[in-house]
Amino acid sequence: MKKYRANSISNMITVVEAERETDATIWVSGRRESKRSSYIAYFDKWEEAHAYIMATALRKVEACQLRLKSAEKNYDITSKMTKPKIELECEHVQSTT
Repeated sequence: MKKYRANSISNMITVVEAERETDATIWVSGRRESKRSSYIAYFDKWEEAHAYIMATALRKVEACQLRLKSAEKNYDITSKMTKPKIELECEHVQSTT
């Protein structure tokens, strides 16, 4: 049976011939694989595989936007820093031992 293997790291969809499958696993080329892993998923339709890759890509974009927003806030706070007007004086204490 034909399945679509979606790889969310390489953003590729490949057609594979599945020998058998259960709800959670699929056999391709004699190897048993999970239908869903960290970055690989198998689907019956190309459109489902494409939607999976698109959703993963969108999550990556949103995560980058959050990191950028945080970095911009940190930069803004840092750019407004000023040197203190009063510098603390440190006393030099000599050891008498």
